Amino acid sequence: MTVLRTVLIALVALGLAACESGAGQTKAQPTEPTPATAAAPAEKPGAATAAKESPKAPPAVAENYTIAGNAPELAVGTAGELSIDVKPKPGYKINLEFPWKAKMDGGDNFTVDAEAGKDSWTLDKASALLKAPVTAKAAGDGTVTAKVSFSVCNDNACDVIRDREVVVKVAAK
Repeated sequence: MTVLRTVLIALVALGLAACESGAGQTKAQPTEPTPATAAAPAEKPGAATAAKESPKAPPAVAENYTIAGNAPELAVGTAGELSIDVKPKPGYKINLEFPWKAKMDGGDNFTVDAEAGKDSWTLDKASALLKAPVTAKAAGDGTVTAKVSFSVCNDNACDVIRDREVVVKVAAK
């Protein structure tokens, strides 16, 4: 019953927002960063680290949340952990009742679970975190693409985001 009420409130809010913004106008959606804007900082010569991180794209920012993906550098054939992190902006919170999920595709170079349901996410009002196993089949840089469905709410309405694409850069040696 609560989910139905939440969806109804979200639909009414969307209808009101459409009326205020003018009929037939659409709002620009956030885009993923381009490789030029997602460049990683250069390493200092001689710097050694225990676990080297793959280049990390800046988080995608929307009006009411940020979403970002990250993965450590992998050794071929050895499992690592890919993460996707959603944080609501001030005035919003994670919708704990929504059926969160991520559909993932590792392409030809990475093995990932095809889908991670709500039970795979760590959810609280301040953040949502998915940690999923990823394994490299061969050396090289690549990406894992996830289509994430989730919801954030304020005191008046909940925003439902469906199939939000997150591209996670992964390096394998």
